[in-house]
Amino acid sequence: MPFHKKAWIGACAAGAFALSGLAHADGNRYERERNYHSEVSVSEAYVLTTYGRQNGADNAGTPNPVLLDVRSIGEYVAGHPDKALHVPYPRIHPTVDPTLSNEEKARLLVEGVKAAVPDLDTPLLVLCRTGARSIAAANILTEAGYTHVRNIWEGFEGMPKTGVNGNLLDLNNDGVIDERDWDGWKNFAGLPYSTKLRPTLIYQPLQHLYYE
Repeated sequence: MPFHKKAWIGACAAGAFALSGLAHADGNRYERERNYHSEVSVSEAYVLTTYGRQNGADNAGTPNPVLLDVRSIGEYVAGHPDKALHVPYPRIHPTVDPTLSNEEKARLLVEGVKAAVPDLDTPLLVLCRTGARSIAAANILTEAGYTHVRNIWEGFEGMPKTGVNGNLLDLNNDGVIDERDWDGWKNFAGLPYSTKLRPTLIYQPLQHLYYE
């Protein structure tokens, strides 16, 4: 087969363009705008917040990561990663939500996080139910000055997994497709969680609502 230099160059250019587009595509599961640092899996988030920063000279002066749960108070009370700091956004509590605008909720998120994590270089790993609210929260915190915010991709509950043909997968092979087959922290990932409330980790301005 003859070698056509122009065709080869054109193919390489097209391939490079395609790869470039992929490299700059946003990576969250909802394909929403990403201004924060990057995504992180539930497994890596667990390792980083349980065993501290990643090894390596580049991380020697970096504060240990903080796992930030932004689900509602009711969701947090029902179960959360053991060391998760809780600052709810945008759903806080049924008695509070109707009284606040989106701008006020964003302001309260930033104020709540800064009160607990004043160092803007502290890595924040942001968690919600399925990885949607955490995207918005991560963007807001990045705009507020935090330099290393990552979105926990799967979320606490997660979503159903599908095969290449779009069929739902029975991952644990129990004959039923239910939330235990979802890819989140507490379900198929099987990571530890707790219902214990630590006073230093709950959202201080509304701490009374955790014990209703």
